[in-house]
Amino acid sequence: MNITSVVYREDWFFRVSPAEGAGSGFIIKPTGEILTNNHVVSGTAELTVTLADKKVYKAKILGTGPAQRPWR
Repeated sequence: MNITSVVYREDWFFRVSPAEGAGSGFIIKPTGEILTNNHVVSGTAELTVTLADKKVYKAKILGTGPAQRPWR
């Protein structure tokens, strides 16, 4: 599955424009809950999920967690 995120960014002239990002994830529950990395959804205004059969769904963030860096 693909996860597409939209973040609104301000440029040097204080204009706000959308920037699109993408990532992947896994369906972890039959109810449609998805697990992905925090950086895929961090700061997003809109999320959509596209499945292998090309069906597209709007998504919302249920929770996030900070990055874990075990080497620190």
